[in-house]
Amino acid sequence: MPDITIIPANVKPSVNANPIRGTSTGAINAGDVVAVYPDGTIGPADSNGGSPLDTPVGIAGCSADGAGQFIMYVSLDSDFTIGGTTASGIPYFLSGNPGKICLADDLIAGMKTSLIGFGKAGNKMVVSILPSGQTV
Repeated sequence: MPDITIIPANVKPSVNANPIRGTSTGAINAGDVVAVYPDGTIGPADSNGGSPLDTPVGIAGCSADGAGQFIMYVSLDSDFTIGGTTASGIPYFLSGNPGKICLADDLIAGMKTSLIGFGKAGNKMVVSILPSGQTV
């Protein structure tokens, strides 16, 4: 299965979210899974990347056009509009494609397993970032 197709214009944190602000490493789309880079900037997380890129901290709630731009992300949200289709009760994980979200079946050997959240209804997700640190 491919990664979830996310339309950045349709991504929206709920009123329950506690947004965290930062500065982007480069272009980031709303809905991308992000990590804190060694210099403290925020960029795409990658389950195939080295530490700390393989340790997600949240999902971008807005887009950044390039490096040095404002970025906001959320790590907990009980009603996050992901901008793509999810299935209720299904767990979603950090993909091997930087910033993307996949199903458990798409995790392959060598990837770090990080739970991003669970599908809710249609285009909603319960975001609860849990980087396990374990390799598939």
